[in-house]
Amino acid sequence: MKSTCRGPSPAAGTGIRAGFTLVEVLVALVVVLFGFMASISALTGSIQSGKLAESQTLAVFLAETQMESIRYIDNDQLGAVGTTYFDQSGKQVANASQKYFQRDVAVVFETPTIFTNEITITVTWPGANPVVMHSLVPVPKRNV
Repeated sequence: MKSTCRGPSPAAGTGIRAGFTLVEVLVALVVVLFGFMASISALTGSIQSGKLAESQTLAVFLAETQMESIRYIDNDQLGAVGTTYFDQSGKQVANASQKYFQRDVAVVFETPTIFTNEITITVTWPGANPVVMHSLVPVPKRNV
């Protein structure tokens, strides 16, 4: 039976060996490991950015909903606004020990020259810059 292989076999005394050396395998493993670590680092950073964006979106929503509700109430009721606390899902909580978000509302009543209320709403939460909304709202007309 004839062999289909041509040329001398590597083990036939030519001194050539097939395969990789231990150093080559270790270098390849280090390169793969660095690539894996870089992808894990990028994934962790994107998850953190996503959580920050989610919190910031919720903080803006809390500020906007409060601003919209203030636009339609009388000056007599504006005294009731102040500090409100919310958990991470945006649900209102009763005390500060359970809070994640804190919404503060400040009102300067009827600036006499322009007949508006100056409203500032600040939403704060841990590890981020606060969301601040500022607006001048016309004073509701009174029936005299």
